[in-house]
Amino acid sequence: MSEFTGLRDAVEGLAARSALPDFDDLHRRARRRRGTRLAAVAAVTATAVGGTVLAIAGLDTDRGAPEPAGPHLPAPATGENGWLAFDGDGDIHLVRPGAASRTVKVPGSDATGETCPAWSPDGTRLMFGQYAGGTWEHPSGGALIVVVPVGRDGTTGEPTQIDLPWFTGATDDVIPRPCPIWSPDGAYAAVPGGGEVLVIEIESGAVRHLPDVWPSDVEWRPGSDELAMAGDLGPGSGDGRPTPVSVYSMSTGETRQLADVVASQFTWAPDGSMLAWAGDGVAPADPSAGSSLWVADADGRNARRLVDEMGTANHGIGPEWSPAGDRIAWQQLIPGGGLEEHRVVVADVADGSLTTIRPPTIGAGTSWYPRAVAWSPDGTTLLYPSAWVEYDTRPGDAGSATIAVPVDDPAQAYVLDDKHGTWASETNWTPNHMWGRVAP
Repeated sequence: MSEFTGLRDAVEGLAARSALPDFDDLHRRARRRRGTRLAAVAAVTATAVGGTVLAIAGLDTDRGAPEPAGPHLPAPATGENGWLAFDGDGDIHLVRPGAASRTVKVPGSDATGETCPAWSPDGTRLMFGQYAGGTWEHPSGGALIVVVPVGRDGTTGEPTQIDLPWFTGATDDVIPRPCPIWSPDGAYAAVPGGGEVLVIEIESGAVRHLPDVWPSDVEWRPGSDELAMAGDLGPGSGDGRPTPVSVYSMSTGETRQLADVVASQFTWAPDGSMLAWAGDGVAPADPSAGSSLWVADADGRNARRLVDEMGTANHGIGPEWSPAGDRIAWQQLIPGGGLEEHRVVVADVADGSLTTIRPPTIGAGTSWYPRAVAWSPDGTTLLYPSAWVEYDTRPGDAGSATIAVPVDDPAQAYVLDDKHGTWASETNWTPNHMWGRVAP
């Protein structure tokens, strides 16, 4: 054997792999984005902008030294913003900027409660849960999943109803509502319930039962048939505790763990190539920690800490990856503020630099505090479902609303709806599925 045989095999192996990302382009994009944000900070410093403040920590760049290779930046999966669906007062409503909200009516709407709307990946269908009795806080009776076609103009077609006789809310009302989540191909819905997750085939109504799980977060991996679950909201867990992230494959019927990743809240990159989570890293987990933002490959390997300190929050859905692939957002309590006073932080995936978005001011004397934060389909706007409004320094006194906050210009925040309470859409998976894309 030649002494160069091993080297030749290694080179041929590298050539057979998929192309590496263009790190030069990645850093050019990061520098352009930082330049835009720094210009915005300068403008805010010179002029008060509606009470909204941006605080950006960029990187110091030594132009005389070669730049190190940057991390992988996921491919975007953006779409044009369409209708926003939300639940309020026991009904499902549709709204979009500049238009009044409209209520979705299907058979049984007047006699049942409806909750947790989620758009199909292509924006053509809306799915939500329906329960027979009780209130939005304490639903009771049988549960259904409703799937209804929605046109570009907001008109609805003939609905499909799938009975869920197995569904039970978790003890202590941890997961009391049937909150479905679409699979990436639009063929299945996952519905977490009391002690199990139901996976429903939409066309046939056939159900698979994934038993003995009480997840605090459930998300399909984009571009796959894999359902990831994490966290424990079971009896005795209090507000929940982190667990190893497990992944169920529809094609094989098998469940595996993602390396040593331990989390209670997580988010997939838009192309499914990476995972981000809030936690103390890898097993063993320390529930008292959980203040760093981690990213890893889709299999849980090559984990790295992107942000050292995420802060704390007393509600919300944890980190959420932008459809554009370049940023991750979450909410945190404002230091020195009250128990309901949260702000939003956005991390740049390329370099970990942070943008802090204070509660926007909309109208005279009002500031809005998010109870959860998600992204618009085009990745330009943050959605605050059920935002608290502060009036005269009293958070919550003036009610709540659903608002939209342009991530690069928070001073232009606007109210989408302030006529209906949206408290029910606060599970760890629902808000990120409320804003649909324009159907093809």
